Amino acid sequence: MNKVLLAGSTGFVGRELMRQLLNSNYEVIAIGKTKPEDDVEFVKLDLRDNEVLDKKLAGRKFDYLMHLASLPVDAGNGLRDD
Repeated sequence: MNKVLLAGSTGFVGRELMRQLLNSNYEVIAIGKTKPEDDVEFVKLDLRDNEVLDKKLAGRKFDYLMHLASLPVDAGNGLRDD
């Protein structure tokens, strides 16, 4: 079974991608600040904190990394409100 590390699993696209991956028998490990509703392994972390990211994922192996995460205020146009 292929193992996928998925960042952004609770967003609009991420939820759909995770559904399709699970239906295709991929093992999904979700990472981020918010636990997805699906019954998958979840690693809570802030993707901007490299030390924590390295520590929590040390020694793990994945076949694929899919990064769909964005900042909550990011509208995709390169502009931010903060």
